[in-house]
Amino acid sequence: MQKKVIGVPTLLSLAYNVSQFDGIICAILDAKNDNVYAGLYRKNESNKLVLIDNYISDTIDVLIQEVKNHDFHSPILFVGDGSETYNEKLRLSLGGIYTLQFAPPHLNVQYALSVARAAEDMAMNGEFDDYHSLTPLYLKKSQAERMLENKESS
Repeated sequence: MQKKVIGVPTLLSLAYNVSQFDGIICAILDAKNDNVYAGLYRKNESNKLVLIDNYISDTIDVLIQEVKNHDFHSPILFVGDGSETYNEKLRLSLGGIYTLQFAPPHLNVQYALSVARAAEDMAMNGEFDDYHSLTPLYLKKSQAERMLENKESS
């Protein structure tokens, strides 16, 4: 059928839940055991959300250090279930440095409308995927895969 497809990362769709925010948007998913998946976003000259640097798949402390490394001069809005889980730690670590805001709980989940808005912006930017090779973006291997690799290397 030769239809075009677009894969929208979950973190980007979460950022689109609060895309009207003027500042830095930090989308965080709680990966348990003090680990997070996160993306830092800002609006570009076309007023579209773009990822700053790379996705972060590490501890909450690494995310906090990454935010500090950027020396943002804008308020930061946290969104996603990780923003609820690590709210106190983020406030204690970054609150004296930045103006922090946290999305209300109902915006910390993925919505079809946000996925569609992100896909529309990606389409307008020509960011299409090949449907033959479209695969999920996993930021980290599963625990079972990591354990198997460790067992094989031992």
